[in-house]
Amino acid sequence: MPNKIVTIQLQSVEYGGDNLGDDIAIDLNIGGVNATIRDQIKHGATRTFNRPLSRFQNTNNTVRIAVSATVTEEDIVYNDIGSGSGNLTVDLNGAANQPIGSVKVNVPGSGGDKGDTGVFTLNFTAKLEEVYRFVPDVSRGWMRARIEATATNESLPYTVAVSYTKTERGREYFTILEGAHRGKGASVSLNTNGTSRFLTADPRSTGVRLRFTKSTGALELIGTALRYQTITDPRNPIPNGEWDIEIPDYPHALGASYEDRAQRAKTWFRLGHSGDRYLHTGRVSAGCVTVSEVQRWDELYARIIGARKGDAVSVGVLEVR
Repeated sequence: MPNKIVTIQLQSVEYGGDNLGDDIAIDLNIGGVNATIRDQIKHGATRTFNRPLSRFQNTNNTVRIAVSATVTEEDIVYNDIGSGSGNLTVDLNGAANQPIGSVKVNVPGSGGDKGDTGVFTLNFTAKLEEVYRFVPDVSRGWMRARIEATATNESLPYTVAVSYTKTERGREYFTILEGAHRGKGASVSLNTNGTSRFLTADPRSTGVRLRFTKSTGALELIGTALRYQTITDPRNPIPNGEWDIEIPDYPHALGASYEDRAQRAKTWFRLGHSGDRYLHTGRVSAGCVTVSEVQRWDELYARIIGARKGDAVSVGVLEVR
């Protein structure tokens, strides 16, 4: 079943029939959403608008939307007014940009235009977007969002998936689908030009597998030639076995002193789903797997930040031996 964000647009207006004048007002109701457009449209011309009118989320294969329109040619004394209605049909399995129908409005003249009729054809299109969006790579890998239930601000890591809910009063609302805040409703402000801050192309990939050998301090990214030198606390070594590597939870302040060599030094990956053992970079370890080659941390980060094990919590697995 599709799950799409649908934006209905007034694509263009064709002005035919008789010439009533060119000061045109169009009042629209699109599935219960009202909009008014005022512009000059020359007789015999087609005026392109691509004006967004309504935006909603839907999971049906086909959506039918009732539309009514009133067109007014505005004069100082006598306005010429006509109305029309129809239905628009959106195919949620169809093209990302698709024509969805037209509504014809006949406008009878009044006053000096009595006996004439202007014919306005309103053409509509739909733009389809995937509901799922992804946190962009900003502020060294962290985007601040407002958690709606608590009105607190939290940091979401790059690549985390969200499900779009609505756009309202300059903010985009969504549900977080992955990581430490999964299931929570949140919002962020739109870009200054009114566009979404999220990525629409999925940056994620399949889960990774790392191997940590305590006797040598080597950390391997299995399936590649990449090897990293690590340190760990010999008094509190991580036990042997397999550990899930979690999606990063929050920016860790202890990484700040390494940001001159690794921009993503505040991004730590918890090992297992409880406790305080992490995969991170630095020169100090308290039972973590700590990549001591600080200047190479961003390289490893790039390989694992978008990986997913498939549980909405983990990027992969660490094998400790």
